[in-house]
Amino acid sequence: MIILPAIDILGGECVRLFKGEYSTARKVAVSAFDTIKEFENAGAQFIHLVDLDGAKEGKTVNRELFYSLAKTVN
Repeated sequence: MIILPAIDILGGECVRLFKGEYSTARKVAVSAFDTIKEFENAGAQFIHLVDLDGAKEGKTVNRELFYSLAKTVN
């Protein structure tokens, strides 16, 4: 089994939604950069990045942030 840790981004923040409802967004981490490194250090080989802004708007919104995050890990 492969477990993929995820980082959901909404408004530049790491959040979690309850049942997919944007109104329930709650900040779960201070920094996406710290979080992605923690996942890597814990042994994650893949990390799922979720552009919640993009999903809501129907176009990619956080591309540059995701590129920057990807550059910080192996």
